[in-house]
Amino acid sequence: MFLIVVLFVGLLQSFNGCDLLGVKSDDSLYGTWKAVGTPWADGYKITYSSETGKAYIEYLGDYSGLSTDFNFKGEIQYNSSKLTKNEGYIIFKVIQKGNSPYLELEVGKYSAVHWKDFTGDTVKMSTAYKPGGDKNNGVPTAEEAATEYTVPNGYYDQYGNYQRQ
Repeated sequence: MFLIVVLFVGLLQSFNGCDLLGVKSDDSLYGTWKAVGTPWADGYKITYSSETGKAYIEYLGDYSGLSTDFNFKGEIQYNSSKLTKNEGYIIFKVIQKGNSPYLELEVGKYSAVHWKDFTGDTVKMSTAYKPGGDKNNGVPTAEEAATEYTVPNGYYDQYGNYQRQ
């Protein structure tokens, strides 16, 4: 019985150490990220909802007084424990589309965000986009998004520099 209690306490501490609710944590991408070193204040917000048991990503577009309806929201499709690595992809199902003239995601389709150079307080992120690409609005499955939206396939030519808020 003692071993079970120790194991439970250890698991609980491990779970609490990971930032599933979007509060500051140096070990995961969960939280709010705002652009630094640019004239606009866009960003990403990555959260976990205990009500739904799902993780979400939002793009927060704010381009110096331009329309903010560029924002999109997606439900993260893969094990979110991978959000602790230096580099990776977030595959998401679009649940709210934005109205960017460059990225017209469609609700119900899948897309991705690539991140790199994650230090705990800073990260570089980019939403899947390829100039002239015919799949910039999303693809039908998460599996297709994982194989299509990669750096070697020509996506992510521009990254934003983001700082944890």
